[in-house]
Amino acid sequence: MLIWNLCAFMGTSIFALNFISMKILTNFLPTMLIVFLRFGLAGIFLFLILVSQKKGIGINDSSDLLKLFISALFGMSLYYYFFTSSLQYISAALASLICSIIPILTLLFDSVINKTKTKRITIFLFLLSIFGVYLVIDINEIGNIFSTIKGFFLMLLGVISWITYTMKAEYLLEKYDSVLVLAYQCIFGSLITSIFAFKDIYILKNIISSPNFILITANILFVSLIATAAGYLLYNLSIKNLGVTMPSLYMNTMPIITFIASYFLLNSTISYRKILGILIVIMSAMIVTFKEKKNVNLAKQSL
Repeated sequence: MLIWNLCAFMGTSIFALNFISMKILTNFLPTMLIVFLRFGLAGIFLFLILVSQKKGIGINDSSDLLKLFISALFGMSLYYYFFTSSLQYISAALASLICSIIPILTLLFDSVINKTKTKRITIFLFLLSIFGVYLVIDINEIGNIFSTIKGFFLMLLGVISWITYTMKAEYLLEKYDSVLVLAYQCIFGSLITSIFAFKDIYILKNIISSPNFILITANILFVSLIATAAGYLLYNLSIKNLGVTMPSLYMNTMPIITFIASYFLLNSTISYRKILGILIVIMSAMIVTFKEKKNVNLAKQSL
């Protein structure tokens, strides 16, 4: 149990640093090109690992291939399109904070899908977390309120895509090797994105002669091999062994890590108002996650 919780924490910590790298890359490359390179390189790397270990790479069930494609569409292509696009309007720290409301949104979506009544405490905590996000927003840093709102909703669409991904991924991870699932998801995600990234491929030629070549290359390698291959693998292992609820709890640690990293790497400011906003969002998400875990345990005991 401890090792899978550690996997969840390490995975989400890598995701938190990923916000910084992606923010840097948006200054040099178009959104779709970043996503295409990220998952293409990660997919090739993961398949090379499988081949070197002489593991099978086939998926016999065609319906599972479709599930892998759909999970890649939501978890790789759509999530990272919305996420990367949002970074053009909001800070990496704010995008990370919005991600931490995933546990609350998951419950709200579950209520809609299963047509059950949403608890008042869940709605209250969701509204409270939105207020926490508002406290973190610094209009003077970001530019203007319209850009902030646009970035917020783009990131919110990304969060919805991520929730859909985790729901689809849980079934696949129960049936197949975690590395194999992630390898297919990365390749599918890259292929989907390539349709839109193709027109920007020529930009890669200009990067070679760019004075920022090392910075761009280092961040592409980080988001591909570390944030994607290693981060997703660790997080998927935790989902496979703990289910969806517990790993989502560790998503609450991301804003703290991202804010600290942003302070040192992106020269972001930290104020008492921002700290209060972070604490409100994290506490709201943690309360929801712990309550859900308690309800799951009670349901198991009653069986």
